[in-house]
Amino acid sequence: MHSAVPARPAKPAPLRDALSLRREACPPGSIRQRAQKTPVVRTIATSLDALLRTGAVVASFPSTVHKNGVALHLDPTTAAGTAAFWMRGLHSTPSALSFSYSEDAALHATVGIPDAVDWFPAESTYGAPDQVDADAYELASAAGYAVLTGATVETLRLGMHAAAIGAGPCIFGAFDPAHGCAEDAGDFDFYTANSALTEAVATPPPSPHDGELFVVSAAPSFLLADLLNERDAAEGDSFRKVLLPGLEATIHQAALGVARQVRALADRRVLMLDLNSTSVGFYPKLVVADDGETLESTGYGYEGRTGTVTKGTPKVAHFGPFSTKFRQSVSAYNADASYLASMLSLLASTRAVHGMRAMELLKFAIDGRDATGVRLPEPDLPENFASISLEAAVRNASPHAETFASALVGVGKGAASVSPQDAEQLASVLQAKVKEDTAVLPKVVAATTGLDAPDCCVFAPRCEEEDAEMKRVRDALAKTHL
Repeated sequence: MHSAVPARPAKPAPLRDALSLRREACPPGSIRQRAQKTPVVRTIATSLDALLRTGAVVASFPSTVHKNGVALHLDPTTAAGTAAFWMRGLHSTPSALSFSYSEDAALHATVGIPDAVDWFPAESTYGAPDQVDADAYELASAAGYAVLTGATVETLRLGMHAAAIGAGPCIFGAFDPAHGCAEDAGDFDFYTANSALTEAVATPPPSPHDGELFVVSAAPSFLLADLLNERDAAEGDSFRKVLLPGLEATIHQAALGVARQVRALADRRVLMLDLNSTSVGFYPKLVVADDGETLESTGYGYEGRTGTVTKGTPKVAHFGPFSTKFRQSVSAYNADASYLASMLSLLASTRAVHGMRAMELLKFAIDGRDATGVRLPEPDLPENFASISLEAAVRNASPHAETFASALVGVGKGAASVSPQDAEQLASVLQAKVKEDTAVLPKVVAATTGLDAPDCCVFAPRCEEEDAEMKRVRDALAKTHL
C-alpha cells in the first residue's frame, strides 16, 4: 500500500512512529505457554468507550465466521483478552506495508501471517466450535493482518458494524494501547492467546482514555487509491500504456462492488460523507484451489509496476471524521440520500486527486454504462442494479434531500464540519438541481485530500483550469510510484 493522496504524510512500514514510545515499557519477547483455558466470549452489553477504558479487547466478525460476532468482548481472564498480549505481539512482528490516513492515523499490514509469528490467536480464542467456523476463520486470517493506529472510538464502532455485515474487514482485536504497558499489566509475560491469567492481571484498573485506539483487522492487498494511481502512471508511460484498457476495465468492474458495500452500509444508517479512494481496500478472498490443498485469492487484481498484486474484493477499510451512524430515532435519515451522498463524495475526491477519467470509470459503472460511456441495455445491467444506480438514487432521494441534509449540520471535524450553507448546497446536489460546474462537497474533499482548491465538479466535463499545485500533483502521480 502506498499513499496516493498529496499532502498526506508518509510513515515507515515498521510501527515505529506509533509504538516506539511504549516499546521500552512493553518490550517484545518470546511467547510462553501457560495453563490453557476455554475462553468465555461475550457480546458487548455496555458502552464501548467505557469498556475500552477498563483494558478490554473487542472483536467483530460476519456471521459466516462467527454466529454472534457483531460485537465481541474477549475473555479478560485469558491472554488474548488483554491489551498487553496484543501490544507484545505487534512489537514482535514487522509490518511489510504502510499507509497514513492522517497525521494521527496509519495502517500497517503484514503479507500473510509470517512464519515467525506464533502468537496470533486461533479460532478457539473467539468462542466454542459451535460458534466459530474454523475453516472460515482460517480463510479470513491467512492473508495477514493490519493494525490501524490512532483510531477513535467512533472509527472502531463503525468498523465493527461494517465487519459484522461483511462490508468491512474482520476485526480480530481492538484495544486501548495505554493498557498494554508493563505498569498496567503487572507481572504479565508474553503468553499464548488462551493462557489463563491471574485475576489481578486480568482486571487492570481503569485508566483515562486519550482517544487513541489500535484496531487489528484483516489486511488488504491494496487500496482503491493504489489501483487508480496505477492507471494514472500507465497513462503517462509510453511503455505501460498497453495495460491501460485492462486497468480501466478492472476499475469499472470494481466500482460495482464498492457501490454495493456502500449501499449495504447506507441501508443500515451509516453515512460516509468523506468516502474516498483511500477508504476502500481490496481484501483477499481465499478459496481452496482445485488441488484441494493450496489457497488462492479471488476478486480484482492488476499488474503493477512492482509485479502482480494479490486479488481482493472491495470493503470499507477506514471511516473518517465525516462518517457517522444515525440512530433509529433520527427520522430525517434516508438510505437513498445517504448512499448518494457517500458515492458523490467518492466521485468528487477521485476527480480532485486522480482526474476526470478516473472519476468517469467509477461514475459510468453506477450510471449503467460500460467503460467507454455507452449505456448498457437493461438485460446487460448487473443483478439488482436499481439498488446502486446513481439515477435511481437521485430520483428516490430527491423528496427527502432537504430534510436529510439538514440533519448533517455539525458532522465532521473542525472548520470543515458541515455548516447550514453546506447542507443547503448538498440538498441541491442530491436533487440534481445544480449547474454542471457546481463543486460537490468542496470543504470535505479539501480536508481529506490536502488540496487547497480541489476540482470536485462531478457533473462538469471540465471545471476551472487546473492551478499550478493540482497540475504538479497529477504529473507526479502519473510518473512516480508513491
